[in-house]
Amino acid sequence: MQAALASKASAFPIFKTITLGKYKTPDVYRKAFTMARRHVKLVHADILGSVTCSQHEIEIDLVVASAGDLGLKHNPAYNDICTRAVEMGLQLCPAEVGAALPLVYYDQPGGETLYIAMEAVTDRFGGRVIFAIACKNYWVWLRCMGGEPNDRWPAHCSFVFVRPRA
Repeated sequence: MQAALASKASAFPIFKTITLGKYKTPDVYRKAFTMARRHVKLVHADILGSVTCSQHEIEIDLVVASAGDLGLKHNPAYNDICTRAVEMGLQLCPAEVGAALPLVYYDQPGGETLYIAMEAVTDRFGGRVIFAIACKNYWVWLRCMGGEPNDRWPAHCSFVFVRPRA
């Protein structure tokens, strides 16, 4: 079973390999955003405090897949997108990916938005949200989007998942 899942997951090419745990706290991530040679804007600064940061450096492989790539159509629910990805051998991202990816994705095309498929975190209003990384007008925006289980997503939206290593 494990080999079959790994085989399905390997159909998704690795988009980026990133290292988690370089920054040990959300405050250190905030400082890294400020120090970045390019512009990173954190739209929902308070939500970054909900991120649990790895205390040890670990490399993970990321893939990008739309709901359509996962075989889902007609604006599937967030829960359905995550469930299908796991059925295909992918894993949800640790929330830290939302903080780490903008610091290494220097070639993000303008107009692109990537949604971090993750266990949603609770915002200050009690809503469940996930991170999104958008490149607009030479700025990279780290923001939050709806992560409630029944939130609907267009089939073309691109989500970031972890591809387990064999």
